[in-house]
Parts: sequence; structure tokens; C-alpha cells
Amino acid sequence: MGGGLGGGSSNAASTLVALNHLWNTGLTRQQLQQLGLAIGADVPIF
Repeated sequence: MGGGLGGGSSNAASTLVALNHLWNTGLTRQQLQQLGLAIGADVPIF
């Protein structure tokens, strides 16, 4: 069973956004994209 195109990257991006909100870190979209880039090359796309 495949995860689909970008499934893992989409999940990672969603998790970053959710944790940013839940933990009230106040990271900007650009900062989240930089974190996402450290996880995977296509995470910032989502």
C-alpha cells in the first residue's frame, strides 16, 4: 500500500504547523519552511 505522492511530506508539514499552534511557539511561515527543509526537500511545498 503506497502513501501517495507527497504523503509523508504533507504529514510532516501539517505536524509542524499543528505543533507550532499547540505549543504557541510563534514561528513564522518562513521559519516553519526552514524546519521543514531540514526534514525533507519537499516538505516546505506543503
